[in-house]
Amino acid sequence: MEDHILRMLYDGPMSKSLISKRLGKKTVTGQINRVIRQMLADKYIEYTVPEKPKSRIQQYRLTKEGKEKLDRQTPEK
Repeated sequence: MEDHILRMLYDGPMSKSLISKRLGKKTVTGQINRVIRQMLADKYIEYTVPEKPKSRIQQYRLTKEGKEKLDRQTPEK
């Protein structure tokens, strides 16, 4: 799931609810919350509003580390 979320965020920031919808879920599940928390801890993603982590307009975006992880996983053609 982590890699799928990273690929979704490659095109730009997304809210947690939009990530859930793109994953085919009706609501934000506990699993999605855990994966997002872990990716934040691993510094693969970051908040778009870091001073207000619980903001209703909060979104997540890829960090340099997240882009590098994706690049390492993408096979070269």
